[in-house]
Amino acid sequence: MPASAALGLLASAIRRDLSPSFYWRDHRDTYIGLGEWDVVEAAGPHRLLDLNRQLTQRAVNESSLTGTRWFGGFSFEPEVHSPFHAFGAARFVCPRVLWHWHHDDDHARLQGAAGISEVELERARAWARETVVDPQPLSGGSRVDLGSRPHWDLAMARARRAFDHLEVRKVVLSRDVLVHRSHEYCPSQVLAGLPARSPAEASFAFFADGACFLGLTPERLVEVEPGRIRTEALAGSSSADDPDGLYLLHSPKDLDEQRYVVEHVRQALLPLVEDILVPERPSVRRLGTIAHLCTQIEARLNAPSPLTMANVLHPTPAVGGVPTAAACSVLAQAEGRPRGWYAGGIGWLEAGPDGPCRGDVRVALRSALVEGCRARVFVGAGIVPSSTADGEWAETTLKASRTLAALGA
Repeated sequence: MPASAALGLLASAIRRDLSPSFYWRDHRDTYIGLGEWDVVEAAGPHRLLDLNRQLTQRAVNESSLTGTRWFGGFSFEPEVHSPFHAFGAARFVCPRVLWHWHHDDDHARLQGAAGISEVELERARAWARETVVDPQPLSGGSRVDLGSRPHWDLAMARARRAFDHLEVRKVVLSRDVLVHRSHEYCPSQVLAGLPARSPAEASFAFFADGACFLGLTPERLVEVEPGRIRTEALAGSSSADDPDGLYLLHSPKDLDEQRYVVEHVRQALLPLVEDILVPERPSVRRLGTIAHLCTQIEARLNAPSPLTMANVLHPTPAVGGVPTAAACSVLAQAEGRPRGWYAGGIGWLEAGPDGPCRGDVRVALRSALVEGCRARVFVGAGIVPSSTADGEWAETTLKASRTLAALGA
């Protein structure tokens, strides 16, 4: 079964009410999880460290968990509110059944959690042998509410006051775009309309209580492998008339944004890693109709723990601002609503004998919360003193365009 059949399999699982828990696809692998064999949850400012302790305790007590993969994420704020209440402030799931495709192979691997019956595994295998129809992307049929422009102008005014009266150099403001459809959305169809246009992009879907948080994120928060850590600084956005982002490399505003993020990541990592490698100048990451400045950062890590490193790096200035604490207090007032899992983390962890030892956690951007006939698209932009309300409104509209198109808008 080739990896191209994965979305068809997900669509079939949704139609048959087989309790899909997540979908994940990056440039190397695709995963689909069914059911929940085990779940770890936490809330509060130390939620990621709490999750790490829970998973470490499980690994120490149960040797069969070594190599097990957990999928999930966490909210931008320490606590979670509606409409993300069902997802929790931080939640990772180990599925009962896991389908895994490595993109170099022409087959899928079916794995069952420890202790599930051969009958359950055979049922999953038999279901997958049936005809799988690839979902077709949506085209039209959705109504869009781009949001309140006066509210955006007010948020921009509040950000400007922070530049004048506080030591804030950058604030990342976000807004919602609401989409309505006459009949229910199928997450697999939405994902079919979000093909990756860069190896750096990863598509995801996480299910909870009838809702689905999905998207195609271009930004990695942290990737941990034994002995190594990779992260990146992603900032600055090209305009509609500069899809290749060539102007970004000569834009003082965008280069300033990028420097803020790079320096924040460097300072956060210094006490925990060795041999940090940071390129002197950023490159351009092209993502279809938009591009960003990107700086890849690597370092040597003696004690790998993806959740510990995510706790250190989240939130980055690319989604919060500079300095982070002051900027986040400003945006909480300016935006007027909690972000939920938007701009939080999404990804996977792998259990080792002493706890999570590998993982890939992305920043949950270019995302939407889909529930029934409605979808809420999240989008943001970095605001610096030279930003204009018109320019940033246009940037957020451009950033939302791919997700809106996938929603049939």
